[in-house]
Amino acid sequence: MQSLYDKIELLLHQGDITMALRLTDEALAEGPDARLHFLQGKAYMKSGRPGEAMSAFMKSQQLDPDGPAAETCALAGDIMSFYHKDLYNP
Repeated sequence: MQSLYDKIELLLHQGDITMALRLTDEALAEGPDARLHFLQGKAYMKSGRPGEAMSAFMKSQQLDPDGPAAETCALAGDIMSFYHKDLYNP
């Protein structure tokens, strides 16, 4: 599984977001995985889809509360509340 994580990380670093998302989707079809959800969230964020990124980060955090998604959720939430104030003030 580590090689899959490394491959997805490399794709994200190279900017091949489409392939990174394809790999995470295929792997997640086999079952939940905190790290895959986290990587999926990074891919969504890089592709300009913050809502989907937050969902993926939250799934990762549910599976691994002490993982990197906990801090990422907090930071992404702060960023979204700064740039998208209308989401919180109907």
